Amino acid sequence: VQLTGMSLGDLVWWRKQSLDGIPGFIGLIQYNIGENEKVVLALGWVQTIPNTKRLEISNITARIRLIDDCASDPSDLPSGQTNSPANVLAENDEIYLELKDPEVSPFAPLPLPQMTAGPHLGYVGQWILIAIFAIAVYVIALRNLPKN
Repeated sequence: VQLTGMSLGDLVWWRKQSLDGIPGFIGLIQYNIGENEKVVLALGWVQTIPNTKRLEISNITARIRLIDDCASDPSDLPSGQTNSPANVLAENDEIYLELKDPEVSPFAPLPLPQMTAGPHLGYVGQWILIAIFAIAVYVIALRNLPKN
């Protein structure tokens, strides 16, 4: 989606987010898209939290993402951090936007999830080998039975 609006408030850091196996944080900010309409915008990934408190963003291209986990933040959570984008904006706990323009944000862009077929073909081969092995063991066991 392409939106025109304005970022509001301070950055909040979505903790325990990894990129290529490296732990880090995703920067979140409230984004005003209209008269009293706000959404959470994920700006990108960083390994350590920078000193940046605010980021002015107006025109964006973003992806709509569903919020999987709406768990509340623990009481001992460090200031400016969250466990879910749902906790950044009280009115929205279903979706957030993920910034698609890497030049708008100083943080590393968030790649799309990789969709793969998975290891299903390997599992098929594994079960075929197990079946062949089981048949061979059964035949050997039948041949070694006592004759009486």
